[in-house]
Amino acid sequence: VWHPPNNHVPSPNEPIGSVASLYGGCAAALKCVQEIYCTAEGMISPTPVVLTKEQEFLRVPTTDCYDRQAGVVGKCCRDPFYVDPWPSANLVNGFDDGQYKEDPRLGQYFAQKPRPARSGATRQAQVETCGVRNPNIPPRGENPLEVNFAEIPWQAMVLRDTNRSLLCGGTIVKPNAVLTAAHCVEGLDTRDILVKGGEWKLGIDEEPLPFQIVKVAAVIRHPAYTPGSLKNDLALLMLDEKLRTAKNIAPLCLPQPNQQLGGHCIATGWGKRILQLHLRGAIMRSIDVNLLDPNTCTQKLQGKYQNVLPDFSESVICANSNSDHCDVDYGSALACTNGNGQYTLAGIFSWETGCKDKEQIGGYIPPDMQWIETTCARPLRELKAIDKQYYQ
Repeated sequence: VWHPPNNHVPSPNEPIGSVASLYGGCAAALKCVQEIYCTAEGMISPTPVVLTKEQEFLRVPTTDCYDRQAGVVGKCCRDPFYVDPWPSANLVNGFDDGQYKEDPRLGQYFAQKPRPARSGATRQAQVETCGVRNPNIPPRGENPLEVNFAEIPWQAMVLRDTNRSLLCGGTIVKPNAVLTAAHCVEGLDTRDILVKGGEWKLGIDEEPLPFQIVKVAAVIRHPAYTPGSLKNDLALLMLDEKLRTAKNIAPLCLPQPNQQLGGHCIATGWGKRILQLHLRGAIMRSIDVNLLDPNTCTQKLQGKYQNVLPDFSESVICANSNSDHCDVDYGSALACTNGNGQYTLAGIFSWETGCKDKEQIGGYIPPDMQWIETTCARPLRELKAIDKQYYQ
């Protein structure tokens, strides 16, 4: 929906800080410019733009910001010269240049090792729109597993800043909170962790709406999580600032008390090998998954996958798929719908029994809603203190 421009101009006596503080900064790939330099498509123009009434009505929604250079309130518009600072390898005919080495553990089950754990954990209603899949927004995926742009707006990516690596997937559950698998961030300094929302095609900035990269302010692991094990493998990444919701960035619905989940379920991400290589041009994928009852899962694990049993408990949701769980990412959501048009979080992808295995089983940790809601309701300063105590 188009909103009339905010043309607030500070008076000579009005301190700049008081105006600037009213507006947030612009996300990655965007710059704050005067509105007359922003096209109807939300792109920065080198010359002033004159729009017709119809173009103004149909223009891409933009966020207000403070243009310090001009001293006026402006708009966050897409920078046509923006380059994604995260390196990407371009595989040609299945071979890379040797710079990136495949992790020998790929395709095998493993649990990352040691560190201590902590404690903590009432509910509050979720208000904003959530769990809406957008299947018809171009550009489109190029094969049956690839999703279209903004189709899975709750999918996030967990990044490590110092070595510019892609760690895992994540699930946007609130504008300031991303749920992921705790083992993905084990042993890392919180200041080294970033969250990227709105990504679709890696290393190529051609999406209609920009992605956003936000610093993580605190990592809150589930109180029953034990490093080296994948039981209760959950962590909430509390963000330094809220993600700005848009068609390509929005939370997944959280389950209500006693809500029965089933219906159509999917898991999403880019895939193990893709994340490891940061493969340029790779598009987000979605696989359909079928939920297994606990007894069937236990029997299958006891028969063929006994190495997984130490991390299996009856609360874990097991699933199989006609596709490969290695085509999606740890930390991403198991999202299910009952045909109401919205998807709800059923679990977080934690482990699988091996890649390219027709009998493969994926393990998902169900969300602990009391812990999630209690954590998200606490002041950030308290959460930072809890995070700091974790390694002490």
